[in-house]
Amino acid sequence: MAKKQKNTSFAKKGVVLAKAEFIENTGLMFDELLLLVVDAQERLLDKIDQGEHFKKRLQFVVDVACIMGINIAFTEQCPDKLGATWSSLLTASPKSPRFAKKTFSALACPHFSDWLEKQPFKHILVVGLETPVCIYQTVLDLIHKDLECTLLVDALGSRCPKDADSVLKTLKGASCHCLPSETVFYSMLRSSDHPLFKALNEKVKQLY
Repeated sequence: MAKKQKNTSFAKKGVVLAKAEFIENTGLMFDELLLLVVDAQERLLDKIDQGEHFKKRLQFVVDVACIMGINIAFTEQCPDKLGATWSSLLTASPKSPRFAKKTFSALACPHFSDWLEKQPFKHILVVGLETPVCIYQTVLDLIHKDLECTLLVDALGSRCPKDADSVLKTLKGASCHCLPSETVFYSMLRSSDHPLFKALNEKVKQLY
C-alpha cells in the first residue's frame, strides 16, 4: 500500500504544544481536522442573542472551511420538531453528513459517535449552539476522548451571554482552545504568501 502523503499547505512539523501556540505547530493534516456545526437550525437561530451577527459569523466559518478543504459535519437537535440546519449552511456544504440527535452532547448520539470513531480526525473545531448546553457537553465529551478541541468563539450562540461566558471559562480550564475564527484560519495559513490567503481575505472583508 502506498504511503499517505501529507497536505503540506497546512501541516507543520512538531508536536502539540501549549494551547496559546494553537494548531499551526501540531503537524496536523487537513483530513485530520473536523468542523463540527452543532444544532445550527433555523428555528433555533432566531432565539439567539445577536442572532443576525451570529448567523453571519457561522456562514463565514463554513464558507472558509469549504475553501480550505476542512471536513464538516452537522448535528441537528430533534429535527422532526425543530427543523433542519439553516439552509444557507447546507447549500455551502451539501455533501457534509448530518446527524439527528436527542441527546445534548453530540458524542452521546450513537450515530455520530460511531461515525467519528471511524474517522482520522485529531482536532475538532466547534461552532453552533447553544453554548451552555449542547456545546458544553459536546466539548467535554470530545476532550474525554482525547481529541484536541477548539471553540471558534465568534460562531457560538447562546440566549444568555453571561451563561456562555461562564461556560467558556470552564472549558478553557478543561484544556479547550477558545479563539476567534479569524485567528484560527490565519494561523493555519501563517503567511500572505499562502495560496489560500486571497480567498480567506475576501471572506473576511465581507464581514465588515
